[in-house]
Formats: sequence, structure tokens, C-alpha cells
Amino acid sequence: MGSRTDERHVDARIAALAAAQHGVVHRAQLLRAGLTSRRIALRLEHGLLVPLFRGVYAFGHAQLRGRGHLLAATWSGGSDAKLCDLAAAHLHDLRSSSAARVDVLRPRRAPWTPQPGVRAHISTTLRPQDVVVVDGIPVTSIARTVVDLAARHPARLVERVLDEMVALRVYDQMALDEQLRRPYVRGTRQLGAILRAHVPGTTATKLELEELLLGVCDAHGLPRPRCNDWVAGLEVDARWPRTPVVAELDSVRFHSSRAAFERDREKQNLLVAAGFVVLRFTWRQLTEDPDGAARAIRSALR
Repeated sequence: MGSRTDERHVDARIAALAAAQHGVVHRAQLLRAGLTSRRIALRLEHGLLVPLFRGVYAFGHAQLRGRGHLLAATWSGGSDAKLCDLAAAHLHDLRSSSAARVDVLRPRRAPWTPQPGVRAHISTTLRPQDVVVVDGIPVTSIARTVVDLAARHPARLVERVLDEMVALRVYDQMALDEQLRRPYVRGTRQLGAILRAHVPGTTATKLELEELLLGVCDAHGLPRPRCNDWVAGLEVDARWPRTPVVAELDSVRFHSSRAAFERDREKQNLLVAAGFVVLRFTWRQLTEDPDGAARAIRSALR
């Protein structure tokens, strides 16, 4: 072992490195810092390095905060591993997770020794845009995380994650659409089905939005519309029979992408040109201002 002064300098550099990495370091970093295998072994013996996973250590103590454990688990999967699945959703603040195992995604088949508390998945479809770094931790992007969740978990869990994305203002329909255009990736079919039935940001399905509209009509003595009807060659969310009045039920699901926004406006222009009166209602209007929605319907029907 080198002089005590040299050792203290090396340990100071390692301490600074660990402090910037949630308290953890990996073996390659220790070697680059000037330690040899023998000097690493001595620090393990004296408790200055605490083993977490193979080749991954806590520095000084093992009382890691949550992100330190996530980073250590990711490193245990190899240099190309990324945090994924429930752990990725947790890191993106989309849901809390108390799972006993941390899921990591490895982009290629390479020698790997299974580690306690870590579940490794192999992916051959991971692209650079599917990976981001959050607080120093490589992790699947939000859109790719949602696809992976759809492949492995119940639809209701995915719906709640979509709702949280809206609440945190990170819902990106264009990014999800880009994932859905990759049918060879596991989870895209399931996610597509979920998005067709669910309205992100409301915990409601499209059917529930329609039920809200019908409830407003019933509560205010208005005639019920016919839902999912066809007029002028276009499907509308609601139409009052024998009148030119139709309603579209808007949600984040249908307005977060530029393409969807443009399609909605084109559809509305075609309906107006065909002589229809088009009303538009959101979840908030139907739940927080049903009287205002009823007044708009009554006025249009007159």
C-alpha cells in the first residue's frame, strides 16, 4: 500500500466521486482513480468500501438513499444497462415502487452474472432516443418505459402512469405514437389497446366521458344524444337526433400531438360546412361546470 498521504488523496478523490453518484462507485472507476486490486481488497476489509453488487460499492457506509441503490443496481447489469420497467417509472416520478427487485434493460446478450435483487431483461430494439439520463442514472425514456410497462403489467397500472404523466405535464402523444409505429417492440400492441380505451389525465375511459355527457343531459332535462354516431361521412362522439347539433368530447389523448390537433380542426370545418353545430366539451367542463355545458347544449338545440 502506498504512503498514508497518497492513500488519503486517493480516498478523497473517491469520496468526491461517490458523493456525485449517490454514494456509489464501481470497480472500473476505482482502478482509474489509481487503486489496485489489492488496495481495493484492503478497503473492503476495513469497511471503507461496502459491496453492493459484483464490482459495485458504497463508499464509507451502506446507508444509501433510493437513487443510490437504483444506480448501483443499474451498474450491476453491465456498462450498457439501463434502468427500466417499474424502477424507471419510479425514477421518472410516475409511480412509487417498493418492488423487491430492480429491473434493468441490457441491449445485447453478453456474459452477466445474476445479482440478488436485480432482474435483467434483454432488448435488441433499444434505440438512442429510448434512453435518457435522470439524476446521473441511465434509464429508458418515459415513452419507452410506458411501452415496457404495457408488456409486463396490468392495463390499470399503465392507465395510472398515463394519468400521472398528464398531471406532471410530461405527457407526449407524439413520443407515444412514435413507439406505437414500432410493432416489433413488445408492449406496443397492448399500449395501443389501452390508449384506445383510456383518456389520460382523467382515469376515465372514453365510455365514461360519454356517460358524463348523458348524465349532464339527464340532470338538466335535456334530450339524450346518440353516442358514436355517423354524420356527413364522419364519426362524431355525440349527435342529437333530428337536429344539426353534434358534440366532440376532447381529452389530452386526442390533442397532445400536432397531427391529431390538425385532424380535429379539419373534421370540425367539414361538419360546419355540412351545416352542423359543433360543441366541444372537456372532462373538466363536464365535471366542474355541468351547468355551463347544459346551457351550451340547450342554446344549440334551440
